[in-house]
Amino acid sequence: PDSVEAGDTPDTPVDSDGDGTPNYLDLDSDNDTIPDSVEAGADPEHPADSDGDTVPDYLDIDSDGDGIPDSQEWSTGPDDPLLGCTAADPVCFDNDADDDGAYNYRDLDSDDDDRTDSEEVAGLSDEDNDGIPDWLDPATPRLLPYRTYIPIVLK
Repeated sequence: PDSVEAGDTPDTPVDSDGDGTPNYLDLDSDNDTIPDSVEAGADPEHPADSDGDTVPDYLDIDSDGDGIPDSQEWSTGPDDPLLGCTAADPVCFDNDADDDGAYNYRDLDSDDDDRTDSEEVAGLSDEDNDGIPDWLDPATPRLLPYRTYIPIVLK
């Protein structure tokens, strides 16, 4: 609500993203493409803070603290191909890729492959080169660590 978004001194309201629109009038106060009304959660008087860093999601550019900016974890539709995905791949346009009830920007494992998004985010990689970033791709192969085997010769 406006009373929360205006800040501690309503006479000089806060403009968190520096776009010239005070938060209480701004539909997206952190400029991450996710509407404040979504990020605030069920109780706007006590806005959601998904990663517990004391910054409410509507002001936090990485709400789940996984190292991927919210703007890259949220798609606004087919004209906004998420990280290079194409419209042929519906997971790329689904803001809850693993259908677990948690939006990607609040989900520590967006593709439900038992690897956290922060593990898969290295350079926003695409290990299998299918155009879907690993943090969204449940089919990403697990690369085994490289090992060197040294033969032991017994005399």
